[in-house]
Amino acid sequence: RVRLTATGPLLTPTYTSATMIQFRAPSQPSPDTLIYDVFVADTALPGLQSAASPNATFCYSPTVSALSNAHLVPSVATTITLTGTNFVDGAVVLLGTEPNTVDLNATVTSSTSLTVVVPTQADLESELGRAHSGLWYVHVRNPASARDGISVEDKGIQFNPVVAGVSPTIIDRSAASTTVTVTGRNLYSFSVVHLVAVGSGTSPADITPSYSNEGTLVFNMPKQAVGMADRHEVHIRLVQAAVTSTETNVTVQYMTLPIIASVTATTSNAHSPLAK
Repeated sequence: RVRLTATGPLLTPTYTSATMIQFRAPSQPSPDTLIYDVFVADTALPGLQSAASPNATFCYSPTVSALSNAHLVPSVATTITLTGTNFVDGAVVLLGTEPNTVDLNATVTSSTSLTVVVPTQADLESELGRAHSGLWYVHVRNPASARDGISVEDKGIQFNPVVAGVSPTIIDRSAASTTVTVTGRNLYSFSVVHLVAVGSGTSPADITPSYSNEGTLVFNMPKQAVGMADRHEVHIRLVQAAVTSTETNVTVQYMTLPIIASVTATTSNAHSPLAK
């Protein structure tokens, strides 16, 4: 049998060979203890048990259960608090997916709480050395004194959408619908287009776009209905997170476009290029 600590409860291992056994670690016996000596006991001979050894230890890793803020403004460095277990002084927060991570120094306030300052999106990408999705996984890695244990929960942060522009900006009010392309950053596949009326009038309901990538979304602007405003700010909204882009200078506007009914040819003189 196997036990954690010299007098802990006996665990039933899986025998592999004379030199190897495997066992399933139980729930952490004490929240204040991370590292446990591992002993092998012979139940057929009571009292026969392996000796403590620095090479026979087991360490529980940190866990992350919650983040105080998972939706960050791209241009602002933000302090967030991580809640979990087994945080040790010297722990670092890893953003990204190993081996491509940015390591951030953390302030451990207790074994269940730490704070970290997340840089701006541009600074994170500069540190990483390449562009990165607006979604970043968050893990905690304890120092060598705690066996470099690392959390495995898939917690994450995401930078809020930013709208840079739309095309076209003029919408024919007589058209049944108009295809509009939105460009920017952090335009996620689970986003919707949220239009805000400028001046009097209503706006269309939120529109589900077609996703191209985090820099491009495409949506169909509906025909202008009675009472609908002429001009609308274009925002991207993350419905589940109740987060909306904040730029107010990107707009689309309904207009009555000129219609060419006919073209009449006129006689030109022989010196005109049109006469050739």
